[in-house]
Amino acid sequence: MIRRAYVPGGRAATQLEDLRMAQALSTLAGVRLPHLESAVALYQALVARGRGDLDHSALHPLLWENSGEAPG
Repeated sequence: MIRRAYVPGGRAATQLEDLRMAQALSTLAGVRLPHLESAVALYQALVARGRGDLDHSALHPLLWENSGEAPG
């Protein structure tokens, strides 16, 4: 992440599928998981930007964008 090199180790699109399955299960169980909901939103944004083939570390620049601050 320091080098901003996001080499695929596990595709973000695949991780989004897993998160959506967890979200469906939590809905069936009647449990609200706010951190899961925010993770799904971040992965959806990453995939929507065409970065679904990258590793989960590609969330790093997205988090900086959402923070409104420049990376230090």
